[in-house]
Amino acid sequence: MKTSSMSNSTPDADNGLSTERRRFLKRSSLLLGGLAISTWLPPMTRNSFASEAISGAQLGDNSVQKGGYGAFVRVGTDGKVTLISSKIEMGQGVQTGMAMMVAEELEVQLKDVSVVEAPANAALYTDPLLQFQATGGSTSTRATWEPLRKAGATARMLLIQAAANRWNVDATLCTAKAGTISGPEGQTVNYADVVEDAIELPIPTEVTLKSPESFTLIGTPAQRLDTPAKVNGSAKFT
Repeated sequence: MKTSSMSNSTPDADNGLSTERRRFLKRSSLLLGGLAISTWLPPMTRNSFASEAISGAQLGDNSVQKGGYGAFVRVGTDGKVTLISSKIEMGQGVQTGMAMMVAEELEVQLKDVSVVEAPANAALYTDPLLQFQATGGSTSTRATWEPLRKAGATARMLLIQAAANRWNVDATLCTAKAGTISGPEGQTVNYADVVEDAIELPIPTEVTLKSPESFTLIGTPAQRLDTPAKVNGSAKFT
């Protein structure tokens, strides 16, 4: 598991994570089995630890009590992408928009992103704009716009680097599209096949996001991800 987290007092140094943090992440990766990227929203979220949030959300661990707000993206060893959403879907399509942010930077199709709602936990999911855990006030897109895109871009960079290492080529010569990485000599590999290698790589200290003119998903019409469950009656409402 990978995280660009911040500690309880000061941000982690750019040159690596603390020994205690590394131990936690190694333990969590065994439980979750995938590449997890977490990012935080400044300035009121220095205590965040979203990798613990996914443990609580998916593993039923209610002991997590660290403060802050986490944006969380996970690429499983099966290649499936999961977004842990701190925002509930009330009909405006915010979860579809958030999934588009991730898919855009991660270079996967929107249909390949699953959204899992985070549990009620104000200590973890307080909105930095509203200053409490809530969905509303037109804050969902504004609050998650940069962190979710950074999480998706970071995951993509790690997966590309893992593929480049396998082929012994420069990562800048490799590209990703629709969950597949292509090399300079026609090599191809799916995300699922390099996830385990990517888990072992250091988090990049600099992440470049796409420019708006490069967007292929954001700003385009998209089928709402919440519609099928609402139509077939399987949707659960708060």
